[in-house]
Amino acid sequence: MNRRLLSRVLSSSLRRSPLPGSGPLRLTAGLSVCLLIGCSAPTPAPTLPAAPADFNVVSISATGVTLSWSPVGGALSYVLERKSGSAAFSLVRTLDGSATTTTDTVPNPGAYVYRLKVSTAAGESPYTLEVQATVGGAPQPGAPVLTTPTPTVGVSGTPERLILTGSVSDPDGDLKGVSVDWGDGTPSAAPALTSGSYAASHDYAAGGTFTVKVTATDAGGRSTTLPQTYAVTRFQDGSRAHFVLDNSGADLSGNKLSGTFAGSGCTAGAPDRYSLANRATVFNSSGSAACGAQVAGGMTTGNLALRVPFSLNFWIRPDAAKVGQNAWLVGQKGDAALAYVGSAHGRSGAAGKVSFALAGAGTGGGDLKITDPQALAGGQWTHYAAVVTASGSGTALTFYRNGQRLGTVNGGTFNFSTDNLWTVAEAGGGTTSGAGDLPFSGAFDDIRFYGRALAPYEVDALFRLDRFPKP
Repeated sequence: MNRRLLSRVLSSSLRRSPLPGSGPLRLTAGLSVCLLIGCSAPTPAPTLPAAPADFNVVSISATGVTLSWSPVGGALSYVLERKSGSAAFSLVRTLDGSATTTTDTVPNPGAYVYRLKVSTAAGESPYTLEVQATVGGAPQPGAPVLTTPTPTVGVSGTPERLILTGSVSDPDGDLKGVSVDWGDGTPSAAPALTSGSYAASHDYAAGGTFTVKVTATDAGGRSTTLPQTYAVTRFQDGSRAHFVLDNSGADLSGNKLSGTFAGSGCTAGAPDRYSLANRATVFNSSGSAACGAQVAGGMTTGNLALRVPFSLNFWIRPDAAKVGQNAWLVGQKGDAALAYVGSAHGRSGAAGKVSFALAGAGTGGGDLKITDPQALAGGQWTHYAAVVTASGSGTALTFYRNGQRLGTVNGGTFNFSTDNLWTVAEAGGGTTSGAGDLPFSGAFDDIRFYGRALAPYEVDALFRLDRFPKP
C-alpha cells in the first residue's frame, strides 16, 4: 500500500462516527496500521540485574579506600564511581566480572562518596546505595575483619547440618555482632561472640548448593560480609525406599514399599557397622549347615517402579568362610540391573570382587558393567553405590566403593522393566525348597534406592555419615 493511500485510510478511520449504542470510537493511527498490515507482539525486554549486594568500605588508609561487594552471577564487568563534595560522580575504574574488591587511591585527603553497578548479558544494574569514606585527617576506623569460617558439612546421622566456626576482629574495638544468612530463605542466625569467636549451625530442609553469608557489624555501622558456597545433602530427598534391615524388611522412606523375608532360619539380626545389636541382617550364615544347602535366605522388595535416573546404595559384610563364592547381592528380577560377587547368570566378573551390571546397555546389546578392582575382605563392612543416568541417546553407569568413584562407563539404551521387583542376598528373594540361586552369605545394612542420580558428594556423605538411628 503506498503512502498516499495509507494516509487516506488512516484519515477515514479517524473521522468515522461511533457505532449506534457505543461510545466514541477511538481508533488510533497505530491501531489502524496494525489492522491493515499486521503487528507482532513485542519481544519482552530481558530482566536487568539487581545492584551488587553488600557494597561497603572495608578499610581506609592514609591515601585510599578499599571497598568490597558480593559477586553477581553472570557479571561481565563492574563500574566504580566516586564524588567529593557537590561534584558529580566520575569513573574510578571498570573492573573484571570476577572482581569482588578494589582499592581506590584518592587524589587528595577529604570525604568521598562511592557507588557501584554491574553489567551482565542482560544489561546494566542500578547503582548500589552510596557509601562514604574520609581519607586523611583523623584516622578513620575500618570495618570488622572476618576470617574464612571453618565448615563442618554434615554430622553422623544428620548430613543436612552445616556448622560454621570462625573469628572476627574490629580495628577500633566497637564490634557489635555477627549474623549468618544461610542462603535458603530462613531467618539469619545471630551467634554469640566469645573472645571474638563464634559458632553457628543450621539444618537444611532440602539438599542443594547454598551461598552462606557471614556479616560482622560494628557500632559505627561499618560491616564486612564474607560469602561462601556449600553443597549439602539430605538423605531423604528423592528416596524411593530405605531398608535399614534391623532384622526386618521395613521401608523407612514413607513410601510403604517394605520388603518380605524368605528362607526361614537363614535370616537373623546382626550388629550393624556401629556395633548396635540387631540393626543389620545376616543372610545364609556359614555357621548353619542348612543355609545354602536346603534353604536360602533373602528379601524381595515392594514394587519400586524405578526409572532412569536412579541410584542404589548398600553396605555388606561377607562371611570370611564364603567371601570368594559367586553371590547375588542386590538386583532386579530378570537381571536388568544387579550387583553381584564373582559371576552371576552369565555375567562375568572376578572372584571375590563386586560388580554392577546393566543388561543390554553396552555396545551391540552387551552389558554395561563395572567391577571393583579390590577384593572383598571377609568380616569387614564395605559400602557400594551405583548411579545410573541418561547420557545422550544412551546410558551412563557410575560405581563407587567406600565413597570413592571406581569409574564411569557409557553404553546404549538400558533395557529396564519398571515393574520387576528387586531381590536381596538371593536371586529369587529366598527359598525354603533348595540351595537357592546364588545365595550371599553375610550381613546387609542400609539399602537405599533413589529415583534420582546421587551427586558424588552425596555418595561420600552416605559413606561417612549414614547412621540409623541418629546418635
